[in-house]
Amino acid sequence: LTTVPKIVHGATSLAELRTLLNTTTSRYRAGPPEGIVIRRDSKDWCEARAKLVRQEFTQNIDEHWRNRTIQWNRVLPQHARSQ
Repeated sequence: LTTVPKIVHGATSLAELRTLLNTTTSRYRAGPPEGIVIRRDSKDWCEARAKLVRQEFTQNIDEHWRNRTIQWNRVLPQHARSQ
């Protein structure tokens, strides 16, 4: 599994996050990242989260996920992926 990289740890400001978003290269595709996720975690739990997206980001989702049919994620066994 691929994990999302941690790019900042500790207190920061909105201005610093905007600068980071506008000067960082995406690690998953060519070009800038779509956005960055900000989390505040306690020892055992995510207490709060938000996403800061680029100004030119446009969402391609037409309806809220709760109104769609559930699509289960599946992981294929290693031998099935090579076939």
